[in-house]
Amino acid sequence: MLVIMRGSSLEFAKFEVGQLAKGSRLAEVGRVDEVGPPGGIGPFDEAECLDEELYWLARGAGRLRLRIGQALHRLGLGYRELGFSTLGAYALERCSRGGRWAADSRALAGRLELLPHLSAALEAGWIGWSMAELLARHATPETEAALLEVARDKTVQAMRVALSPHQEPHDDDDDSRALSLTVPVEEAWALEATRMMVEHLDGKSSGEHWLEAVLAEGHASLLALLRSGEDDTSLQMEAEHAAWRAELEHLQHQHAKAELRSRPRVSADPVAGQAPGADDLPSSLEELDLRIRQYAAELGSRDLFFGRIARRFVALGGWQSLGFVSEAHYARERLGMSRASLRSKMTLARRTEGRDHLVDALQQGRIGFEATQLVARVATAATEEAWVDRAARRTFKHLREEVQWVELSQRIAGEAAREPPSEEQLRRMQALERSILSGELLRRVVDQAEDAGAHGLAEAPSSDAPSGAAPDGPDESDESTAVQISGTLGSRVTLRMRVPGDLLLHYRQLERLHRRVLPGESFLGFLCGNFWQQWVPTLGVSDKWESIYRRDRYRCTSPVCHQRKVTLHHVQYRAHGGDDSPDNLTCPCAFCHLEGEHGGRLKILPPGSNPTWLLGRTPVMRVQGRERILLA
Repeated sequence: MLVIMRGSSLEFAKFEVGQLAKGSRLAEVGRVDEVGPPGGIGPFDEAECLDEELYWLARGAGRLRLRIGQALHRLGLGYRELGFSTLGAYALERCSRGGRWAADSRALAGRLELLPHLSAALEAGWIGWSMAELLARHATPETEAALLEVARDKTVQAMRVALSPHQEPHDDDDDSRALSLTVPVEEAWALEATRMMVEHLDGKSSGEHWLEAVLAEGHASLLALLRSGEDDTSLQMEAEHAAWRAELEHLQHQHAKAELRSRPRVSADPVAGQAPGADDLPSSLEELDLRIRQYAAELGSRDLFFGRIARRFVALGGWQSLGFVSEAHYARERLGMSRASLRSKMTLARRTEGRDHLVDALQQGRIGFEATQLVARVATAATEEAWVDRAARRTFKHLREEVQWVELSQRIAGEAAREPPSEEQLRRMQALERSILSGELLRRVVDQAEDAGAHGLAEAPSSDAPSGAAPDGPDESDESTAVQISGTLGSRVTLRMRVPGDLLLHYRQLERLHRRVLPGESFLGFLCGNFWQQWVPTLGVSDKWESIYRRDRYRCTSPVCHQRKVTLHHVQYRAHGGDDSPDNLTCPCAFCHLEGEHGGRLKILPPGSNPTWLLGRTPVMRVQGRERILLA
């Protein structure tokens, strides 16, 4: 046992590192979070040493991710028997990983069951995760050995070209851009209310697509306001967008060509990395679930350590000194992951510096990787212990709600405190959300705008917001697509968000058009007010059970389900004497209602206004109110 680094009271990142110790130079480098290299080792030597460790850790992480994928593949649709409506909901709660990550892991593991040579190459470290995914999409049992031989001396980018010779090489790096706006705090509130409204109408959390929907409505309304003879505006905008896309594709093509020409100065020797052996997986759902959680906890701990080494490596300009074209090039070819995945681990490492309670909780498996990422966004030295305790007692769904509400209070209202919200604060926050999603609050604003004949907002919903002092500014390296807002109530605030490049172009195009059509008016106010005028009349008018939907905030009341298309459920069945009183009604989604509760996969206990949930045909979790108790 070798203690690689100390970052907490439990001697952070103790790993079984027999292989690491044999050929490693990390001991020469010292702590990976030190500012400068130790005596006798120059920046290039240190970068080379750190690269070796990252390469080894990435190979081990790939094998460990394969173990999780294999277990998820064996689990199949068994997550439903455990009370989860989707694989994504199961992954977030039990693996503490995103739904796409889990689906991709399961898919690759399923393909590799039929491709033993490719599976053995990934296990032995001949190829990384990115190459394995690429080859698995093209290989058959008859061709896999030949494909591996071709791939032995090729990069992922070169192999893409070899497998699709008529397709141009393409740079798949994230093309998101920063959109930065300085607006009155009232408009910041309006934008946040609009985001909530779009996600409610869309039936899901839609990432950056909520802004796309708002711009689409604004585009149609602005074109309708154009004077006659200006109807060629759409054609001009389309031509500008086409030119932008052509230029972007040209730059991506040039970047991809540069990658193909590059010759990084790194060893291509196979490195297996450390991971649990490919042992027989259990057959019962409960044992599979336990194995998945064990693997996921180990991977989360490793990822935090990996992020700390990667931060030092990137700070040294390591990928440049080793001859890689970009950070994304290094991540994909050397580490077998996307740049976004690399950056997320580095961001977590940065945010957990000096947060010993948070680090220990992740190391001990008390909270998972995604939960740690959430808590790290808001926890301070004074509040981290309280947040760790809160995270251990919450489902991921409830924890994310609470973190997002604290961030919202910080950003828009300037709340200084970063401790977990109290029950009273949660009630106030939920009441504000209900007033937005039911249309009650926004309907007043729309009516005032129509009375005033305004194209945008007549009044912003700032009076319902909490108040306080301004938080620190946002981190520009954050890959999140959430709106970042800083400022104090009654002032102008700065909003920063990550959006796709073409969406940023469309925003600027419409902004210019708005200045021409409605000079002197606020563009952001116009976008929000226009969207409200179109869609607020549809809110809060569903059917006779509207008051129950509103009480439950128009989302599935299961503590682990993220669906927003809900039905009505009688907690005590009407056939058993249940009535239509609010305390006997709750709003699960169709799966949680029919296949879950009626199918015996979960149990809902009264009262309907604050039910207790037992998840799993054989219960693995009990959630009473917002308090989670793990049963297995």
